[in-house]
Amino acid sequence: MSDDRRKKKLDRRRINLGQLHEVRWWTKALGVSRSRLHELVELVGTSANRVRLYLKHINAARELVASPVAKRAGKRKKAAKK
Repeated sequence: MSDDRRKKKLDRRRINLGQLHEVRWWTKALGVSRSRLHELVELVGTSANRVRLYLKHINAARELVASPVAKRAGKRKKAAKK
């Protein structure tokens, strides 16, 4: 066994930006860039669950805006302004 204690076991409940191997793992696991991961941790904290929930809500909002129903509603608003 190795006595190398510098590389600690990954705690999947917390995002530790101070460890390069953890940053690499989290960026791959969450599908975000390193800078985006830093932004997310600043916004919601180091809890992995909070970051996942935030990403889930952001993606759901984007899908809602991009949905055909939302696009039709936008066209109706533009037509009403004319």
